Amino acid sequence: MDADLSWGVAMKRIFNLAIYPIIGMVFHPAYHICNSIILGHSEDPRLLAALGLGGITVSIFLLSIGVSFCGSLDTLISQAFG
Repeated sequence: MDADLSWGVAMKRIFNLAIYPIIGMVFHPAYHICNSIILGHSEDPRLLAALGLGGITVSIFLLSIGVSFCGSLDTLISQAFG
């Protein structure tokens, strides 16, 4: 493991780890916007309503899993490193 942890090196490592989640967070709203545009042109307004309700349900479900996972990691990492 490298002993050089200057500010620039640390920021580069953090950026290299964070680039893929950042890209995913940018494209997730774009995906919903495209779906809303396409379904907004349909004749049935229930399709757009279903997209909204489904998107909210999935987001809440995934958010709860993410928060629980991060909470459990906090416990495990603090125990591992003292």
